[in-house]
Amino acid sequence: MNHRENFISRWSRRKRHAADEKAQVEKTSVQQALDPSSGQDSNLTPPKSAVASPQVPEFEVASLPPIESIDAGTDITAFLRDGVPTALRRAALRRAWSADPAIRDFIGLNENYWDAANPGGISGFGDLDPKTDVQRMVSDLLGETA
Repeated sequence: MNHRENFISRWSRRKRHAADEKAQVEKTSVQQALDPSSGQDSNLTPPKSAVASPQVPEFEVASLPPIESIDAGTDITAFLRDGVPTALRRAALRRAWSADPAIRDFIGLNENYWDAANPGGISGFGDLDPKTDVQRMVSDLLGETA
C-alpha cells in the first residue's frame, strides 16, 4: 500500500477537520452576534436586510384567462408567476393536466396491463418484421461500417 493513508485514517482525519472548522465558524458567529457598542445581543433585533424584503408587486387576478378556457395547448406560465394565489395556480395546473390527453390517459408502467400470452402484447417483444435488416442494425449499434 506504499505510504498512502488507508480509508479509516483518511475518514477520521477529515471528520476531525470538519468538526474543527464548524467549531471555528460557531465561535466567530457568536463573537459577531454580540455587539460590543450596545452591550446587547444583536440576535434579539432582526437585521435591517431581513426587515426590508423586496416587495412583490400586486397581482391582478383579472389579467389571467379564465380557467375554463385552458386546454391541452394553452400556455399556463401566467398562472405560475409569483403572487398568484396557490388555489388558483393549482386549479390551472389541474385543468391543464386533465385537458391534455397525453397526461390524462397515461397508464404508466403496469406489469398487469400487458398480455404476455399474445406475441405482440408487449411492445419490444415478439417476432421481428421480415423486412428488418438485423445485420445493419447490429453494425449501427456497434459503430461498424458495412
